[in-house]
Amino acid sequence: MLGWYGLCGRAGTPEAILDKLHADAMAVLQSPAYRKAAVEQGSDPSPMSRADYAAFLAAQGAKWAKGHSRGGACSRNRGPETDPAVARFSL
Repeated sequence: MLGWYGLCGRAGTPEAILDKLHADAMAVLQSPAYRKAAVEQGSDPSPMSRADYAAFLAAQGAKWAKGHSRGGACSRNRGPETDPAVARFSL
């Protein structure tokens, strides 16, 4: 995987709102029109559940943190694994 996109929101966002946003986003991501356009632009849409996305973010954070520290680079990760103000959810 060369790159990815996802959506996150503030910690404390009500579950009902997260569920609604996730359902709406999944409907778009799984629509034939969106999939066709995404593939034509070289993308491979891979919608995830909210739990799978949280696990994916944690794994990516760990993966890239190791690379940055080995190379001497400094990054300020404000993702859900380091900032409690960011909620873990997938859209």
